[in-house]
Amino acid sequence: MKKKKKRHFRRSKRGIRTKYIYLTVILCVFVFFGCMLFVGRGAKSKNYDAKRVRTNQSVAFYPRETKNTGKIFAEKLCETGKKKSVYDYKTYKMNNYYCYDYGNNRTLFVDQNYKEPRLKELSDKGKMMISDYLRYTMKSEGRQEAYTADFLEETYYTNIKEEDFQYHFNRESFVCQFEKYNTKIEIPLKYIAKELGLDLGIPQEKYKKPIYIDPNRPMVALTFDDGPSLNSDYTDKILNELYKYDANATFYVVGRSLSESTAPVIQKGIDLGNQYGSHSQTHANLVKLNEDQMYQEIMGVSDFFQEHFDYKVTSYRPPYGSYNEKVDQTIPLPAILWNVDSSDWESKNTEAILSKVISGTTDKSVVLLHDIHETSMKAVVDGKMIKTLIDQGYQLVTIDELAKVEGVELVQGVHFCWD
Repeated sequence: MKKKKKRHFRRSKRGIRTKYIYLTVILCVFVFFGCMLFVGRGAKSKNYDAKRVRTNQSVAFYPRETKNTGKIFAEKLCETGKKKSVYDYKTYKMNNYYCYDYGNNRTLFVDQNYKEPRLKELSDKGKMMISDYLRYTMKSEGRQEAYTADFLEETYYTNIKEEDFQYHFNRESFVCQFEKYNTKIEIPLKYIAKELGLDLGIPQEKYKKPIYIDPNRPMVALTFDDGPSLNSDYTDKILNELYKYDANATFYVVGRSLSESTAPVIQKGIDLGNQYGSHSQTHANLVKLNEDQMYQEIMGVSDFFQEHFDYKVTSYRPPYGSYNEKVDQTIPLPAILWNVDSSDWESKNTEAILSKVISGTTDKSVVLLHDIHETSMKAVVDGKMIKTLIDQGYQLVTIDELAKVEGVELVQGVHFCWD
């Protein structure tokens, strides 16, 4: 009997242990899911007097003074943010505006009445920035439609309207969401705040157009000599047509055309992302000059650009395409030539110019044109030279951009693109 009791006692002890283990596991599971259910219940904000919104899985704090605006933002943050998270904010005063930064590009931006600011009027320059960044963003994302003429015409800045996009602000950017293109763009406030009519206390910087070049797509460099056009708007019309199709070109200017009257169109071309080079002061044949004369012919234009536009000229085009070893040794810039000659200076015929360029252009071509002739301007604008090249799949780029893709270092003595 003693042995049987002993065995019975041991079996009972094992059963009790097993029950404890089961109970412990069940308790742990209950605690785990309970914690998940009530995550953030005891969380506190770093900000005094903050209020909070809590869901079953997340909690977000918002400034008491923002009232319903802050509450709506916090609720949306809980719904769309990462689950099982606690969201708190940092406050930044920006003149008459407040920025409540939650990190990860989530920001509640309100005016002095704690309401999200609305655009009263979008300036043309602001529209241009939105157009620039929409095109740049879609191209950099590899979106094929961004390279088509239809898309570029549709997104030309004059067609940009506020109802085309939804927007909000973060601490550094104006953020636009284009549902039609399924694309979000972010424009730095240091560029666009003034154009939106916002005084945020952010020092405004000179705008620089973003440009994206796909090295794997065909490209062409249009070049224009002898300008800018005097007493006419030929150059300006060419610049407008280039910008319409998110294209850029290189202009080789002559010093005798540089003046206060032509400075604005040059500055416009620079601002739109075009390149400028020297084509000499007087269109002289360099090989017929001594070293001092040829140096002044080319570098005099370079000095003018540095002084008046704070712009560094990085290449030159020898007038008539004429140069020799002495020129190479004297001029501290690469010589840029061409392999498609429009002969526009000779034919002065719009159809002939257009035909010669379109039929002669291939991938990596450098096209020679002049922006001082009306027939050349009409070939580019009225004849839709740029649109035709875009439709054929070409990107229109500057000489520096083309050379970079080609792997050519543009330095003194280099002759880029031989006819």
